[in-house]
Amino acid sequence: MKPKPQPPLKSAHSLLPAFLAFGLLFVQPRHGFAQPVPSGVGHINNGGTAFGVAVSGSHCYLANYADGLRVYDVSDPLNPVNVGHTNNGALAYDVVASGSYVYLANGADGLRIYDVSDPSNPANVGHANSGGAAYGIAVVSNYCYLASSGDGLRIYDVSNPANPISLGHINHNPGTVKVAVSGHYAYVTAGSTLYIDDVSDPSNPLQVGYTNISGVIGVAVSGNYAYLGTDHGLEIHDVSDPAHPFAVLRRMTNYNRSFAGTRVWDVKVFGQYAYLAHDSEGLRIDEISDPAHVLNVGFAGSVAIANAVAILGGYAYLANDTDGLRIYSLGMPQPPTLAISRDSTGVLCAWPSNSAAFYLQSNNTVGTTNWSKGISPPVISNMHQVHFSIQPTNVFFRLKFPSP
Repeated sequence: MKPKPQPPLKSAHSLLPAFLAFGLLFVQPRHGFAQPVPSGVGHINNGGTAFGVAVSGSHCYLANYADGLRVYDVSDPLNPVNVGHTNNGALAYDVVASGSYVYLANGADGLRIYDVSDPSNPANVGHANSGGAAYGIAVVSNYCYLASSGDGLRIYDVSNPANPISLGHINHNPGTVKVAVSGHYAYVTAGSTLYIDDVSDPSNPLQVGYTNISGVIGVAVSGNYAYLGTDHGLEIHDVSDPAHPFAVLRRMTNYNRSFAGTRVWDVKVFGQYAYLAHDSEGLRIDEISDPAHVLNVGFAGSVAIANAVAILGGYAYLANDTDGLRIYSLGMPQPPTLAISRDSTGVLCAWPSNSAAFYLQSNNTVGTTNWSKGISPPVISNMHQVHFSIQPTNVFFRLKFPSP
């Protein structure tokens, strides 16, 4: 089987102009989607078998099995162009793009690292092989986490991409296939189990928890939840206590159709949505704001096998097996209006509750990147509402659609 804050002001009078100026500048700060509606816009196939996909900037990277690594220019998603290719043998299963480098889980060949600063000439600069067959990969900061069947989880220091150094190892046989990293923990799928490892010391990963899940493969983690692709659909587990994960959703994702039992090979979480690479079902989109009550909101059928998905800039990129790369637009932009009003104690910001994917950020200066992390407040009278106390400096607000 394939492995598959609160901003401050001198006086109430000087605060108001700052908020009004922001309202004029950022009523529609960025296009987003009230509900993703996938529509096929681009396709390219250079042979091979597309197993893994990553997108960064204007380029898409395809782990293309026996064909190796493909690089596509997707600056125009309607017209993807093959600009680069390399193959160091073995079988490319999964890929991550980070900065000027691409990291490839290359089956029995292990880890390959490519410099893609020139996308037309991806250059192999680093290689490591500690055994097993590398199926899944994650990169966080200077560390690469490799999921290898027969070897388990391997952690590499990739601060020097030309010289990846094996730091830590923990074996989760049988069949380690995928890994996701969030905070101090790595979430590893192997066999019919999700393992949770403390990787705060990369040289000494320690298993702290696990949960049994039939046919689990894909894994993504967001907040307190792990989203898992299985042989029976999507499962969601609460991992707020990594030592004691528990299921909050188990279900068949056949959506009243005749595809019960098809696998979810990959899961990506973006805002309030989970994007599923759902085997012969294609691309599925679930609304997950309430993890115990998930709603399917989007679907795009497949002519092959959907193996992996990546999300960027309002588009979904699907690694579609022998069909190559498929690109989907995620719907018509519907940016909400941010309403700002003042009372005797501060400022109220509100926006429609049907724009759940958007969150509010604040900053003391418009022209910088130092925006606050963002909040998504409770709904009152069909509006998200949050109140800020008056403080001593000007403050600007914006609504932002989350980027992966």
